[in-house]
Amino acid sequence: MTGEIEIPASLDEARAVLTDRPVGVVPFQIRAQLLAVQGVEQAVDAAVPVVEDYYVGAILDLPNADVPVTTTMLEEWRVTMDDVVRAGAAARAQAESPIEQFGAALVIRSVAFAAAALRDPAAVSALRPDAVPVIVIPDVGHTLVGFADDHASLASVAAAADRVLANTDRSVSITPLVRGASGWERFEWPESVAAEVGRMGRRWDQVQYSAARDVLNRTYAAAGVDVFVATLELAQQGDDGPFTTYATVTKDVHTVIPRADFIVLNGGDGRMQRVPFERLLELPGVLTPSAGTVPDHFEVSRFPEELLAG
Repeated sequence: MTGEIEIPASLDEARAVLTDRPVGVVPFQIRAQLLAVQGVEQAVDAAVPVVEDYYVGAILDLPNADVPVTTTMLEEWRVTMDDVVRAGAAARAQAESPIEQFGAALVIRSVAFAAAALRDPAAVSALRPDAVPVIVIPDVGHTLVGFADDHASLASVAAAADRVLANTDRSVSITPLVRGASGWERFEWPESVAAEVGRMGRRWDQVQYSAARDVLNRTYAAAGVDVFVATLELAQQGDDGPFTTYATVTKDVHTVIPRADFIVLNGGDGRMQRVPFERLLELPGVLTPSAGTVPDHFEVSRFPEELLAG
């Protein structure tokens, strides 16, 4: 059995086991909602905003678990999260960060490097001083690096992010950042990499909705509401084709659905119809936003019988 986890009593005691890590807003919100429905809000991670939807938090690398630094710990240690992040950066300043090639992009596998790169763009710029770096940090252990004028590297970044997200339960963000005059800024993908970016975006949606589905199921169950939370499914046209997302709504089943490209309507009598999600939004009385859900979900208030063929 795993032994009892002993949390350091102060920041000084924790320094040797601290590691900074990147945190994304959406996964952070989903985790906070899960902890709330479990009744352990005091375990919510602490983090400081850096740029766009990226935050930096920290974990304690303990012998029997990796434990996120929480707001409760900060209160007990009488420090701020900025203090913790600085201590974590100092503790891992000399750590090696392996660099790999993925297509025309670079991949750095290191939790500490990902956090350091968010706080200091110079850590990435040094990889290729003659080019403007663009980064995506899809999960806590992968920093993906392309270059603004190298569209092949940008396509590889998006493709690598898709692959990482398909094999992780610690997602962060797919927001691209570019080195600007005063630090990181949001980057706009060029049209030439739209296909790769589209696949990455659909993969991201599936991962986030999958994580949120468990939270919603627990939330509705705790409230005594009998509802089916639909799964966001991912379909691909051929081996290298675009991804499409869809969810299914069955007549007479109280359903909450994610935002998808399409909704499959099942009349329960053999009649089925695929309908663009936006079409359902246009119909009066069909979809009602589910308040407080992250990502956005919608309650099917009435089944759109008029859209079924036959």
